[in-house]
Amino acid sequence: MLVEKESLRIPINDPRYPARLREIHDPPPFLYIRGSVEALAHALPIGFVGTRKMTNYGRAVAHSFSMTAAKTGIAIVSGLAMGIDAVCHQAALDVGGTTVAVLGGGTDPMSVGPRINAALAERIVKGGGVLVSEHPPGTAGLPHIMMRFFTVPNAKEARKSVFVASGFIGLFFLVVCLLGLAAIVIVGQDPQFFEKGEIGGKLIGGNNMPVMHLAKAVGG
Repeated sequence: MLVEKESLRIPINDPRYPARLREIHDPPPFLYIRGSVEALAHALPIGFVGTRKMTNYGRAVAHSFSMTAAKTGIAIVSGLAMGIDAVCHQAALDVGGTTVAVLGGGTDPMSVGPRINAALAERIVKGGGVLVSEHPPGTAGLPHIMMRFFTVPNAKEARKSVFVASGFIGLFFLVVCLLGLAAIVIVGQDPQFFEKGEIGGKLIGGNNMPVMHLAKAVGG
């Protein structure tokens, strides 16, 4: 069965739900897939993962291992990330093998990421492989640090959330820089914060105290 356009939701009590996945400590209650349902239940899946910043040697070895494994009937499971993950998926497809891409976002075309591998994702779907995720369609796969602050239920809103999160991070660094500048200007010119009252000498309390001294200087 090929699910090409719309993601199919498979609950944990569905016989198509991978039996071994049910056995983990906290299995997802639903899986959302796009592609071959049969590929999801492949009898011999093996995970291939690696760095995003690969060397030429790493690329060659990953491609060779994945292609050889796929030729013998092994399903290549990876994460569709840039680098080694993408190479492994491509190697399996090149020899007509089965590959499974486990995603951190939705499996619908709008949500698949990274965007540089969107065409590869469609090739997996049409080539007998499968995209699988525990996240429903429309969930954007944001970087991990962003996901700590934001839940993005709709991929169309993801870009806005990234800008907002980036703004908060930028504001944080701006405040840190301003505090540092204020410490240099205010604390650095006040002898009460230096040992023996010598400006430019050793700071009382060491280099970890400028902000505390700044708070005292401004009446905090």
